[in-house]
Amino acid sequence: MYENETNIKCTRKCFLAEWSSLSKTHPVYGGSFYIRWGRKTCPPTSTFVYRGQMTGPSWLSEGGGPNWQCLPEDPEYNTNTPRASNSFLRAAHYRIGGSVQDHRIPCTVCETMQRVSQLMIPGKTRCPTSEWTLEYSGYMVSSAETESHSEDFKTSNYFRGNYVCVDERPESLTSRSHGRAGPQLYYVLAACGDKVSGALNNCPPYKHANALSCVVCSK
Repeated sequence: MYENETNIKCTRKCFLAEWSSLSKTHPVYGGSFYIRWGRKTCPPTSTFVYRGQMTGPSWLSEGGGPNWQCLPEDPEYNTNTPRASNSFLRAAHYRIGGSVQDHRIPCTVCETMQRVSQLMIPGKTRCPTSEWTLEYSGYMVSSAETESHSEDFKTSNYFRGNYVCVDERPESLTSRSHGRAGPQLYYVLAACGDKVSGALNNCPPYKHANALSCVVCSK
């Protein structure tokens, strides 16, 4: 074994030992953050930071940011707030069927105390090893692709959002809404098959048009 390899292993071992010692004397030392999409509370493995609603730009427009925002339920404004209408955040809605169809989507920001690494893994239902803590599991969602919708939808849906993991037991903020100009979230499916454009390389085990699972893990 080379000397530098020994030093690397020693450094990692020493770091973990120091971290363990600090965790015992400083119970709130360090951590990371993640958003639990589709739920109003944090799991018991994490600490609550704030809750809000999932938002983004209109799916009818070309502008706005490319990522979803968890907008707090108790906003604060600067004294000199400019009044402009260049870009709006609008309520996101489920388009995944079931009892939450067309409902607004809650979100909660959570902190993983003493676990500094956080990872969302698409296509999995479990964390990589027992060293990881499962925060929550769910399904991959994002804005819809235009090819599978009507001509009107094709010409108007410009917005491309994030891929996020929505909780497998989704909650809603309100009853069904009829105004859905905001982001609309659909299941993300695997593309497989010889005649499918851009088909995944490993089909199987991936199955065509099956909703992809996901997990959020911390360590």
